[in-house]
Amino acid sequence: MQVLNKAGNNPTVKAAIKAMCAQKKQTDQQLIAIADEMYKDLTSIQINLFALDVLNKEDLSSCEGNCSLLAENLEKLTANNVNSWELIDEAKVLTNKPDRKRDIILLEKISTLHQKAPFNDVTFLARMLPIKTGNQESSAKRYLNADEVVTQFLWKHSRAIETGGGVATLKEELDNLGWFVDTHAQTSNVGAYLHETLQSSSKIKGGLYGMSLLQSGQPLAGLTVIGFEERLDENTDDAEESNLRTDIKFDNLFVETKNYSTVASLTSSSSFISQFEQYLKNVNSFDQIRYYFKQRNEITQTKVKEKFKEIYKKNNYAMFNLIWNNQELQNNLWPLTSRPPGFTKNIAQREFTSWVDKLDNRLFNFINVK
Repeated sequence: MQVLNKAGNNPTVKAAIKAMCAQKKQTDQQLIAIADEMYKDLTSIQINLFALDVLNKEDLSSCEGNCSLLAENLEKLTANNVNSWELIDEAKVLTNKPDRKRDIILLEKISTLHQKAPFNDVTFLARMLPIKTGNQESSAKRYLNADEVVTQFLWKHSRAIETGGGVATLKEELDNLGWFVDTHAQTSNVGAYLHETLQSSSKIKGGLYGMSLLQSGQPLAGLTVIGFEERLDENTDDAEESNLRTDIKFDNLFVETKNYSTVASLTSSSSFISQFEQYLKNVNSFDQIRYYFKQRNEITQTKVKEKFKEIYKKNNYAMFNLIWNNQELQNNLWPLTSRPPGFTKNIAQREFTSWVDKLDNRLFNFINVK
């Protein structure tokens, strides 16, 4: 009886497993076969931990009453689902959520994600950039295997919940990620997008929001994804500009997905402002840009536009100079054929400042809150 042998000298674990067999009203042979399959890759320490979750009891000396949750679904506890249980344990996402490891539906969803072909394809995994593993303070970076991809996802999702939310339930996001991988495994730079998503609790919020927008079919219906984390200007030799990546690239359209808890993040983040500046330096029209913000807390269309208004006005309307120095964007906003006699940069700047105050024109129409 392999499972009882692996339980070591812990008599309460042995008694509990035997009691569970009796509770399920199946023969010992049937349940032992299932248990042996479940436990074949687990250590005796893990078995001792797992028995608690199977029985949902702190007292392992008996199984009187209902052996709930996992015990009631014992026949579904395949080796893959036991592996899912272990991944949850390794991800250390049990703070105030002890029932997660006992949820058979959740275990099956994790198992399904874990077995996705791309996550078990060395070529696909090599397309992901090295990522920090283990403690966030660790400097060690390496490519992930399937176990680590799932563990990182579970961990970062849990941290996102703890740091203000902005993501759906774990079950929903597991389905979301599974759909994304099935649909875009061959899309350019998908590995870089997943790498970015798994970087931190804040990054996973934006990444999962982007996935949900794509999966919903709206508001990007009819558009074909060309790539993820693509360079805005493939031909630039400028080191600064070459670092600009767009979250999702469609044909002649660059989409950014943002998931903030407060609008203050827009003006307090130098990287956010720097990214927007790079767009103004490179696009030919505001129609090439779409920013999507997840609607939550104080994030509303009007409040986001007000923050962009602050950005436009920053440093005495410095953004105007970026637009004016981008000849294509300048001509798009002030077409040569429409300029009145005596049109000058000063006239354009006065018109720009009036647009900034109105919030209902091309300077703001790329902003979407969904």
